[in-house]
Amino acid sequence: MISLEFNYPPNIKEIMKLEVEKINLENLEFDNVFPAGESVVAITEIKEKEQKNGSGWYLEVEMINDDGKKIFDRIVLGNKDAAYRDKALVRWGLLQKACGKSEPVEDTDELLNLACVVVVVHKQDLTYGTQAKILKYLPELTSAKKKGGKEY
Repeated sequence: MISLEFNYPPNIKEIMKLEVEKINLENLEFDNVFPAGESVVAITEIKEKEQKNGSGWYLEVEMINDDGKKIFDRIVLGNKDAAYRDKALVRWGLLQKACGKSEPVEDTDELLNLACVVVVVHKQDLTYGTQAKILKYLPELTSAKKKGGKEY
């Protein structure tokens, strides 16, 4: 009978454990990551940028919460793919509505310093670590812990 048993090097379990610990220590630092859940934010800057792959342009929306943490949303309004562009237009409209605008804005500067609520989720990435992503926009806090923030 042939034995198919594979003998790992004696320290492989230790090496694998160290690698897992290294990933956890380096990539799961929540102190610098925008918090998950609902947060009141103010829009501080909106820039138009070209996509690196050349497929169009997007609006980079910079927002800050009352703890001074920033989060960004990239709304790809100028994508060549019509379906993708339509989804981006809906997202752009939801952001404006969450900021209290009943009509579409003519200039992105109309949204500067306005407050809205973002729902943020965390995504784990082995390369970039914990990433905060805006799931959706709300016109007001819906959580049971409606907290008071500073005026923007």
